[in-house]
Amino acid sequence: MAHNLSETLADIGLQPSEITVLMTLFEAKAALRVSLMSKKTKINRTTLYPILRSLSERGLVSSVEEGGVLAWRALRPNLLVDYIEQMQEKLKIGISKVREIVPFLEPKNAGRERKYPSIQYFEGTEGIKKVVMDSIIANPSKTIYGFSGTDATYKLLGPWVREYVKKRAAAGVRRYQIATDTSISREEQSRDAKENRRTHILPPGFPFEVEMATYEDKVHIISFAEDYPVAILIQDEKIAQVMKSLFSYIDTQLEKDLNAKAHDNNVVSI
Repeated sequence: MAHNLSETLADIGLQPSEITVLMTLFEAKAALRVSLMSKKTKINRTTLYPILRSLSERGLVSSVEEGGVLAWRALRPNLLVDYIEQMQEKLKIGISKVREIVPFLEPKNAGRERKYPSIQYFEGTEGIKKVVMDSIIANPSKTIYGFSGTDATYKLLGPWVREYVKKRAAAGVRRYQIATDTSISREEQSRDAKENRRTHILPPGFPFEVEMATYEDKVHIISFAEDYPVAILIQDEKIAQVMKSLFSYIDTQLEKDLNAKAHDNNVVSI
């Protein structure tokens, strides 16, 4: 239950440290002084004050004076739903305003050539999730070509991977992937038809724990290292084209090997 609440708080824009503080206050039976909160959250007092100020500005926590010292408490849990609904309403208004502005911005940028690739860095699991979701949201061609370190992906992101796959398949985005030779990769391959995917498995002896994928004019490179997970999103037509060509070459060779093996098996059976 707490894990689900933490994910929800992250979805509405709270930082990990803010979530830790708010969850601690939710679990407390009374208002907490900063000194006690610091012990419970393992966050030093100097860092706690701006976190509490940020949460207070959002209306998620309030303070009360106890014996001349401020103590903090979270809003009542039943009001959290109202807060999230207010956030959703603000986002809807923001979307409408942006839609009105975009037509005025596009003519100014029309015809401009981007001289350098756009490169963005995303840290942590939440950053990686944003990069992966971009392959659904910003992918009009609805096609992805990628190299997948399947085991590392599931190890770091867990059940969220299956949620993403369902959303991708539902959006009609087809994934062509080359995966490492593991039991998890082959299990995923068995679901290809159901999950709108085509998987080729590399021969044994070529392991990797990253993902590289390309779609449209973008390439993302993701490291699933547990101590420092990070994703890089590159937007450049030429780099994306090289990635697609590389994928196509390896994919074609794997297809030939697969057909040759099937032919040899047929000859032997005859």
